[in-house]
Amino acid sequence: MLLVEQNAATTVSPTVETAQTAKSSLRGMSYAEGAAAVSPLVAERKAKASQLAAAMKAAIKASSGAKKYVAQTTFILDILPDSVVSQLETQVPASITIAQASLETGYGRSVPPGNNFFGIKGTGPAGSTLQNTTEEVGGQLINTQDKFRKYNDRSESFVDHARLLSENPRYAKAMEKKEDPDAMATEIKKAGYATDSGYPGKLQWIMATFGLKEVDPLVRQAATLAITPDEALVAFGRAASGSGGQTQTPTSSPATTSTPSTTSSTATSSSSSSSASGGSYVVKPGDTLSAIAQRVLGSASRYTEIARLNGLANPNLIRAGQTLKLPAGAASQATAAPSTSTTTTHYTVRAGDTLSKIARELLGDASRYPEIVKLNRLTDPNRIQVGQRLAIPG
Repeated sequence: MLLVEQNAATTVSPTVETAQTAKSSLRGMSYAEGAAAVSPLVAERKAKASQLAAAMKAAIKASSGAKKYVAQTTFILDILPDSVVSQLETQVPASITIAQASLETGYGRSVPPGNNFFGIKGTGPAGSTLQNTTEEVGGQLINTQDKFRKYNDRSESFVDHARLLSENPRYAKAMEKKEDPDAMATEIKKAGYATDSGYPGKLQWIMATFGLKEVDPLVRQAATLAITPDEALVAFGRAASGSGGQTQTPTSSPATTSTPSTTSSTATSSSSSSSASGGSYVVKPGDTLSAIAQRVLGSASRYTEIARLNGLANPNLIRAGQTLKLPAGAASQATAAPSTSTTTTHYTVRAGDTLSKIARELLGDASRYPEIVKLNRLTDPNRIQVGQRLAIPG
């Protein structure tokens, strides 16, 4: 294995004190007053997002690997925005996400037909595909076949990977090492992600060779500044997830039938989709696609049909007030759905959440987070805890 001297870390100094002071001054303001006060902060945050995105790309381009492996670097830069969003939303390090996607797909040269960038087995939102794979059993390599998750697009694959690592108790010890990617790579292998005994070393080599560990602290700076996933995507020149813009396919090489890396991840289920439209539904505060699917289609697992029909790149990003087209047969159920727009709903804080992120997803506007602060009488909007139950204004 090559030993690579790492480049000096690239940093951008965040104006954390300014952000905290501005947020503190919002207490007791009306929504209109708060929105007016927040506007300059939002503009500053977007400018910082652009600076941080440029610093992340520069760190990768300055690595020793960028000089030796041009095609591989192209792929890494292509999936960088998806990986940054994963870290902002779930705290799964971008370095780990990039390294795993690079290893599992051969730097984009062997992405399977089901858009499975992480070699996760089982049934995904779009079903499954039967693939050839090589497993290491007792130190011996065995060629076999197995079912691997299938996704409608690349974004679904990245979302599923982030959820697997951040929410499955199996990877809890790995997530405890999230600020030490090398140690996290070892814990991921111990948890059973792959049977390859050399899996951690391969991930560590990729991270060292392409300067990926310099990216993680920059993403943490972005999180400290309450930069949203949509703002990060725009900073990288991508369409915001909620706008319906589809994530691009890798530019480094065409997708081909692959031999995914050995894994043993738990699968999720989904059902077949219907492409015909059958009415519409206006998203209410607190709604999720799975909750809408349960309400209007009778099955939460049919959320993928709504996502596909509306061209949603990220099914986790919908906004209050957004109008969604529904599959055939759902119109009457949608009309009969009870309205919750005038009631207060509740939300349980998850890993990676910020108040602005919660406001964007549940209220349709990140700048409305002062309403949540006021309703819950929070003394410090920068301090919310995983598992904390927040009241959300109607």
